[in-house]
Amino acid sequence: MLQGRDVANRTSTKSTYLFWTDEELEVIRSHPDFTAQELCELLPDRTVESIRRKRSRIGRFSYPDDSVCVLCRERPIWTESNKARHMMLCKGCFLKEMEKRNKEARHYNALRQSEFKLRRKGLKR
Repeated sequence: MLQGRDVANRTSTKSTYLFWTDEELEVIRSHPDFTAQELCELLPDRTVESIRRKRSRIGRFSYPDDSVCVLCRERPIWTESNKARHMMLCKGCFLKEMEKRNKEARHYNALRQSEFKLRRKGLKR
């Protein structure tokens, strides 16, 4: 009887994709401190890049309760906002984070524009 990878390999002749087994996913979840190269040694049938992609999809760290904010651990995740839900933040923490990012972006843009103006002045002389 065919199981796991054998089924994926024998039923599809066009694709070489190997479906991830529960055991492989558990190895990735149970070793968040390992690099993709180290995990590749534990999962010999997987490439380093495939491990990186899978880890980026499922996340490096798992949280015991996915319904609360990862920063404050007090309020529920703001599910009305796709971005906040993806970042696993409550409304307050999400708004603070976005305010901080906007402030940093404004600061960076001001620096970039001042450097550009200095270069332009130097060229016009």
